[in-house]
Amino acid sequence: MADTIEASLRTRLAATAAVTAIVSTRMYYMQAPQATALPYVILERIDTNRLNTLSGSTTTSEVRIQVACLASTYTGVKALADAVRTSLSGWTSPATDPVVAMVHLIDERDQLQAPQLGEDFGVYEIQQDYNVWYSG
Repeated sequence: MADTIEASLRTRLAATAAVTAIVSTRMYYMQAPQATALPYVILERIDTNRLNTLSGSTTTSEVRIQVACLASTYTGVKALADAVRTSLSGWTSPATDPVVAMVHLIDERDQLQAPQLGEDFGVYEIQQDYNVWYSG
């Protein structure tokens, strides 16, 4: 059985030394567990476009995946976002299942999450949106 495309992207990030040097194994789907130590990464599928032809459906899909990088400092979140971008943007993997045909960064934005009750500082976040074409 093929991995999900999210799992393939997480595997790619986990195999990138520059990313794991910052977050270790703290990479999650949809949300991080409560009280997770910073920094960390969250992967989330935003939408899926399943490609069809006049003769029917195909196994090729285009998805938009959001990767959220979170850290306690702006310098830290910038370093993490740079490592993630270097790992994913332009990546292809014809030998994996699913086959990753193309990954491109299409949008990136900085945010500051407000401090929670009892905290002195907010959390710095950079959200990156990627278009991912894959089949399988």
